[in-house]
Amino acid sequence: MVRKKLKKITIPFRVLRRIGLACIVIVLIVIEGGAIYYSRINSQQRDQTLDGAGMEQTAREAGAWFERHQREDGSFNYEYILTKNEYSTDDNIVRQAGSLYGLAMLHRYFPDAGIRATLSRGIAYFETKIIRTEQDGVLIAYVQDGTSIQANTAAVFLLALVELGDTDQYGSLMQELGNYLVASQLEDGSFYNYYLSPTSGCNPVSPYNNGESFLALIRLYRLMGGEPYLVAAQRIAAFSMTTYSANPNTSFYSWGTQAFWELYAVEPQDAYRDFIYQQADWIITTNTYTAISAFLKRADVVPGGNSSVMNEGLTMAYELARRLGDQGRADRYLENIQKALLYNYVYQMPLADEYSTEVYEKARGGLCYNFYCLTQRIDMVHHWISACVEALRYLDPGDLDISLASFQ
Repeated sequence: MVRKKLKKITIPFRVLRRIGLACIVIVLIVIEGGAIYYSRINSQQRDQTLDGAGMEQTAREAGAWFERHQREDGSFNYEYILTKNEYSTDDNIVRQAGSLYGLAMLHRYFPDAGIRATLSRGIAYFETKIIRTEQDGVLIAYVQDGTSIQANTAAVFLLALVELGDTDQYGSLMQELGNYLVASQLEDGSFYNYYLSPTSGCNPVSPYNNGESFLALIRLYRLMGGEPYLVAAQRIAAFSMTTYSANPNTSFYSWGTQAFWELYAVEPQDAYRDFIYQQADWIITTNTYTAISAFLKRADVVPGGNSSVMNEGLTMAYELARRLGDQGRADRYLENIQKALLYNYVYQMPLADEYSTEVYEKARGGLCYNFYCLTQRIDMVHHWISACVEALRYLDPGDLDISLASFQ
């Protein structure tokens, strides 16, 4: 037991009736484990405030969390279990790459020697997994983790390198990874997620990978040029507008919207703009955002913690609308971005008086996986950094002064 004391928890009966007996059992287990945050969700979160200085601080604290949780080999402890004060044995190589991407975003906005050193160790870890080969006279590189070869691992690692922007040290590797992604593109413009893999997963064409590879290639093109990267981005854009207009997909949304934003900067076509708007108009009607609105109005609903991910895409839709003078649309997007920032801010845990000193020192700055805060996981922390950095880059300073009163 790592908690110093248990606090009285009051949960309305109508909430228990909704979530059912199975969830009641889970709640009892959580109380027994000593880490329940229902009371905090109902008080502090609804009364939380945020401003530009707080946004910078929360992003820096998340970066420091990664520094403390980096292993000797350069990878990161995947999941910290607060209730047991131990690390999970689980891991995910794509999310390891995502951690580097988030840190590279943080370092670009707030240059820091400690974060740069953490990035260097993390990149060196991935370099031990790089396999190079030649195809049709072109040198390609991909990441092999055990028997796992996935295009989105290469894509997200490439995003980290592009964000860092050190073409002198990593330029050749970036191009080789980009060449692999181009080679993995299928005839219809989508990407085969298990290209050159000895085994195929259950989802060979993944909406996640379509968005991640798209974003990696168009950002590589904008950094270093290379016609094949632009052509591949144009082809996946055409596929995406056909596929995801009719059937929007949350796995594609954030990565894909950022990619379309980058492509629009290169080729300002109305079709790209309209797709960004259509997707943003859809995402703010999903439970990701509507649950937050309901919660902030004191409804008995607890939203999930994935809106940081969606904010990465919605922020770019907001910036596009603002630049093009579509103020009504920009205002709608901004309100949802602000609500999600305010809601997720409290997931950065824990309160010092609720855990032992040892647990608190490990957990501070990290993001809880959900409102029970049993665990912290690297992807939640990465996406929070990304959402914060994008907000700081694109929102006006006054729009970062957020409180519940902002939405009354």
